Amino acid sequence: MDLFFGLLRLLSFAISIYSFLCLIRLLLSFSPSLQQNSFYAFLTSICDPYLYLFRKLTFLRLNQLDFSPIISLGLLYMLTQMLNTIIAIKRFSLGILLSVIVNFAFSIVNSFLFFLIIILAIRLIFLLLNKDTSSIWFSFDQFIKPIADFITKKFYKNSFYTFQKSLIISLISFIVFSAIFKIVAFILVSFFQTLPF
Repeated sequence: MDLFFGLLRLLSFAISIYSFLCLIRLLLSFSPSLQQNSFYAFLTSICDPYLYLFRKLTFLRLNQLDFSPIISLGLLYMLTQMLNTIIAIKRFSLGILLSVIVNFAFSIVNSFLFFLIIILAIRLIFLLLNKDTSSIWFSFDQFIKPIADFITKKFYKNSFYTFQKSLIISLISFIVFSAIFKIVAFILVSFFQTLPF
């Protein structure tokens, strides 16, 4: 049995190293000047086959934003967490597996919510300061406006509302939803971890 948990520990370590290499590969992709060496070629040869599995999934792209790297790294993180949990408590159960999956799903959704909250807050601040004449805000608004309109229409069905009001309502809604989501995820993870099977 100790050999089994030793192998799991080794597998967890290997996945952590691979995750780190994939992260470096993704970060280097933002700097073309750092891509002209043998280390980068090595990283692409071992990381790209895995990363490209997720790039093929078109639903992970929203306008110019590509969420496939987050999902691909998140799955590696989830697998590492699951292995580390099994190693720590020295048992495997469906409940542990479900708790890790819920925790991973929560992490992904919460990261996306946090990203939206930050973008909405920045856009609102620049709108309130009347510093939103730059062309960069046009790109932001193409991403933000459909989301903000969708949420605001839940509160103002047939009424007129300003973009500022829409941003405020969306920002508050995402903050409240994020808090509720954290509580629900904590309850579910705690429940699944106590399951005997």
